[in-house]
Amino acid sequence: MIPIKNYLNRDSFPKKYKAFTMPSETVPDQSLTMRQILDRYARGLPLDVKTPIWEEDDELNPLPDVRTLDLTEKHDMLKSAQDELNAIKTKMAEKRKKKAIIEPKIIDPPAQLEN
Repeated sequence: MIPIKNYLNRDSFPKKYKAFTMPSETVPDQSLTMRQILDRYARGLPLDVKTPIWEEDDELNPLPDVRTLDLTEKHDMLKSAQDELNAIKTKMAEKRKKKAIIEPKIIDPPAQLEN
């Protein structure tokens, strides 16, 4: 038999939701009613949607906005990134060579044991 949920026994069923405990971020008097939204849409007016203004912090975002750069600045930026990548690759290759030179000395048995 399948239990039927109604107003008399609703407390006996497990709840399948989570309560929202975070503080609300809504701003009073900034919402429109459905009638206002439809009226503004029908007239072709903007819906008074507020767009946030983000101030870019250079400390958090060290890269410049690529959309505002000209071709020479983009080329210089690309060249510096390639130079940095090549420097990192050469450092990694040197570390691999040092590791390859050190490891055979540790793995090779002493000359006294070979005789």
